[in-house]
Amino acid sequence: MISGEQKCGNAVFCDGHTSFNYFILFQTAVPFGIVVSPLARTLDEEYLPPIVNMGEVGPVRCNRCKAYMCPYMQFIDGGRRFHCLFCKATTEGEAVV
Repeated sequence: MISGEQKCGNAVFCDGHTSFNYFILFQTAVPFGIVVSPLARTLDEEYLPPIVNMGEVGPVRCNRCKAYMCPYMQFIDGGRRFHCLFCKATTEGEAVV
């Protein structure tokens, strides 16, 4: 539970004291959920979310449908290429220096 003195606001990284017990969750059968607001503004006392700069190349995308890399795309050929989940195309990965 979040203490009354500590307000977590909307940030992803909350430094409030939380307490969670899987045993109590399964024993009581109370539904558990999380509310996520990825574009919410942060409060002054919150940590800023980390931002990755991919440079001029930008994030990895499929050459055919231009979909961004997601966890469901499969790397093949030792990680040199990936198989797009959406259009089924195979795209060469770019060397990271």
